[in-house]
Amino acid sequence: HAQSAVLARNATEVRQNFREFLDEVLHDRPQAITRYDDVVMALSLQHLEALLEHISFTMEYEKESDMSVSGSIIELPLCENAGSVEELKAILADAMVAYAGTYLAEFKRCFNSPGLDKQLPYILKIYIQPDLEAVMQLIHG
Repeated sequence: HAQSAVLARNATEVRQNFREFLDEVLHDRPQAITRYDDVVMALSLQHLEALLEHISFTMEYEKESDMSVSGSIIELPLCENAGSVEELKAILADAMVAYAGTYLAEFKRCFNSPGLDKQLPYILKIYIQPDLEAVMQLIHG
């Protein structure tokens, strides 16, 4: 963290010049803020999208004996059943949004649970999508 602290701006300075700080983050570049020994990053949605560009979701599915389709999202603990593959994809996308909402609502518990910290990029990728259709577009397989 030593390097980011060197480049970071002091929280008091940011507070005093918040409008300029925000304009810089939105229109120029990400910024780091220090408060005591803590460092916080501020970045625009465009920068976050660039960081998460490689994140996608893989759907695996199989036909059941009753001709329904069961499937899951490999990257998240989600499993559903539907009448068709397209319906399954829509149901899984909806489940992904609900899962991301729960993760963010209970962030401290989820992020600090073993293995769940690795889900954060996936959660944020879902979180920044404008609608359910955009979430569905992230699903491959």
